[in-house]
Order: sequence, then C-alpha cells, then structure tokens
Amino acid sequence: DVRGRQDRAVGQQFHARIGETLENLFAGRLEEGCHLLAYHFGHSGDTARAIRYLEVAGRKAQAEFANETALAHYARLLELLGEHDETWTHRADILARRQHILGQLSRQEPRLADLLELRALAEAHGDEARRADALNGLADLYLWTSRYAEAEAAAREALGIKTALSDPAGRAEALHQLGVLDYYRGNYDQARPLLEQAVALRRETGNAEGEIWSLMYLYMIHLMQGRYDQAAELNRHARQAADARQDWFQRGIHLTNAARISLRLGEYGVALEQFQESQEGKSRVGDRMGLGFSLYGVGLASTYLDRYDEAETAFQASLALRRQINDERGIGYCLHGLGLAALGRGHCAAAEDLFQQAYEVRAR
Repeated sequence: DVRGRQDRAVGQQFHARIGETLENLFAGRLEEGCHLLAYHFGHSGDTARAIRYLEVAGRKAQAEFANETALAHYARLLELLGEHDETWTHRADILARRQHILGQLSRQEPRLADLLELRALAEAHGDEARRADALNGLADLYLWTSRYAEAEAAAREALGIKTALSDPAGRAEALHQLGVLDYYRGNYDQARPLLEQAVALRRETGNAEGEIWSLMYLYMIHLMQGRYDQAAELNRHARQAADARQDWFQRGIHLTNAARISLRLGEYGVALEQFQESQEGKSRVGDRMGLGFSLYGVGLASTYLDRYDEAETAFQASLALRRQINDERGIGYCLHGLGLAALGRGHCAAAEDLFQQAYEVRAR
C-alpha cells in the first residue's frame, strides 16, 4: 500500500511537470493545447488547473461539434467539481451546456436528467433565473418528444418568471417555445405573433443564432400555408446568416427546409440533391434528429421521381434512426412515406396497412 502511494505520487509529479512544460510551450495560445493540459493536470492531483483546462477543452470541442469529446470533458468536470455548495453555479453552467449537446444528439433521457438536476439546483439555491432556464430547456425537450401539455406548462412558467425578472432573452426563449408549440399543433395564426415577438427580442439582445431559429418557424408557417416565395426568401436569409457564423448545425436544417420548398414546387430532382447535401452536413455535426428528417426527404423526393427502391431504402434508414431516438412523430412520417412508395408500386393492401400504422402512431 505504501509502495502504491509512492508510485501514485511519482506519477502525479511526472504529469505535473509535463503540464507545466506544456503551459510554457503554449503560452499565449493555451486553447491549442487545452486537451493535453487537461489530461496531464487531471492526472497530477492539481484539481484547480485540471478544472480550468477541462473547461476550455470542453467549450472548444463543443464549438467544433466534437460532441463525444465535449461530453467526456464535461463528465470529468462534474466529477472533479463534486456536489458542493461553493461549486453549484459552475456545475449548473456545465449541465446547461451538456444538455444542449445531448439535445442535438437526440439523447433525450440523459438530457432530461441534466435539466431536472439543473432545475433542482436552482430551486435549492433560490435562483429563479436558472430555474426558468431549466424550464425553457424542459419545454424544448417536451416539444421534441411530443409531450405538448408539459411543454406548454413549462414554457408558460418560464415566461412568467422571465417577465418578472425583466429578462428579455429569457422571455424570447419562452415565447419561441410557445410559438413552436402552436406551429406543431397547426395553430399558425397563434404561432406567428409569438415567434415575431421572439425574433424582435432576440434581435434586440444580439442573439443572432436564436433570432434565426425563430425566423425558421416563421418561414415554415409560410411554407405550410402555401406562400412559397416568402418562405424561400426567409430561408435564404437564414442560410446566409448561418453561413456567416459558420454554424453548420443550423445550415443543415435550413438546407433541409429549402429542399422542402423545392419539393412543394414540384422540383423533385433539386429537392433530392438538397436533401442529400443536408444529410451529409447533419452526419458531420451529429444531428440525429435532423439526419432522420433528411433521409425521410430523400425518400419522398425519390418516391415522386418513381425511384421506389431508393425511396424505400431511405425511408427504412430514417425509420430505424427515429426508433433509436424515440421520435414518435418521425416514425409516423416514415410509415406514411413507406405507404406512398408501396402505393406508387401498386401494392394497395400494403399501402393501406402502412397508412393505418402511421395514423395510429400520430393519434397517440
């Protein structure tokens, strides 16, 4: 046992020396070597330095869509911070960032756990702003899992808190969630003013990324109501803004929606190319929800081009992915798509069965 402690002490000293050498080597550009610094100080017993560099490394990996690396750094950070009163705000910040990544990866169960912990921390320390942030996150999660009543309750509670706190950014997020909820319910006339308020507040607070998210649902309302020129113009603006920020996650979504516009206009070949391009981008950033939708779009465009083998392959791939991430709404879409492909082949009984399955999923 004594020998073991001595060996650990020698190992820690070794890692500490390497870490200090790397600090000198990367002086003035520590972000470049942050992952190495985090590793060596993490094994040196120098908890303060390990936390510092893990923080930098986690943010860097998240910005670069190196999602698994970011998640590993954040898990280690939470471990080092522990559950102490003096570290709770830092812990809450990491949970907020980690749940965002988990949302992009459609890992809703661990995301829910992080959001519930974040809300509990805020409640325990009387931090209403963070509690409302957690509620906004829960509203988003409930939307994506088709739990609309819970989404509305969470967003309305968040809106009340953020209004009382005179927090325009938090109000914008809650208004956005309520607008998206009405969009998914098909209440477009109710959704529009909520989303327009969110756009204005996000523009006012300099949240360009959030502004484009709200704008996206406004152009989707135009699309659903047959105003294709307006939808296409807003979509072009959104894509240009995403390109300017090099936001590959949003760019893939806007490209998918451009393909949806092409599909509505009967430009099936163009739509197919756009869906395929968005599929590549979504694979790059780990957007599994978005990838499922791109595959579904490939299936639709292929169906309208009478390329039924390709259509069924794409629909089945999308269906498998949607089942992995428990996306009930997406499962219904894919079953409907397979029904369209079967109908195109003249397999009427199979098509009827698939349409019935799709109806049952959507009616749950």
